[in-house]
Amino acid sequence: MVVKHAIVYRLAVITAVLLTAACASVPLADKESDAAGKRFDPPPSGLAKLYVYQSACSPSSVRPMGTVYVVDQGSCGTNSVYLRMDSQQDRNVGQLGPGNWLSIDVTPGDYDIWCEQGATSARTQKLELKSGEQAFVALVRLKEDDFLGFKGYGCIPRKVGPQAGMVAVKERQRARTP
Repeated sequence: MVVKHAIVYRLAVITAVLLTAACASVPLADKESDAAGKRFDPPPSGLAKLYVYQSACSPSSVRPMGTVYVVDQGSCGTNSVYLRMDSQQDRNVGQLGPGNWLSIDVTPGDYDIWCEQGATSARTQKLELKSGEQAFVALVRLKEDDFLGFKGYGCIPRKVGPQAGMVAVKERQRARTP
């Protein structure tokens, strides 16, 4: 009986380690850069600052919304974040994992931002960024049904207000950007 419990215990520990490893991570910025970004200093003259963050890893908080399941606190995995101004070249601004954020200074203008996880189709968010503005975008992780009824994860960027964005950034760690 003791041997059976020992085997079950070891299997539980191995499973926990594997599940933790499944929540992929990204390279993090140093602590000084993280702290500097959380001061929310205005962008350099003539530029706008864009903050992007992803929620923490919590695959258990799923609620139905029609045929789409919204993952309230994100799920395990990483997302590449892309930005494009007008008809210019796509720009990979970095990769975010659970509980991460990044920021970039950009020229004012109209942008499309999207995130991808593997081969997941991209859904864009239009952004109009003005000089001196600080904008915040949350990566909303979705679990959704496809036309055959299979569930998969998607990612949709959503612009959020400065107050909510600052709170979210302060709770996360800065990811290193390319």
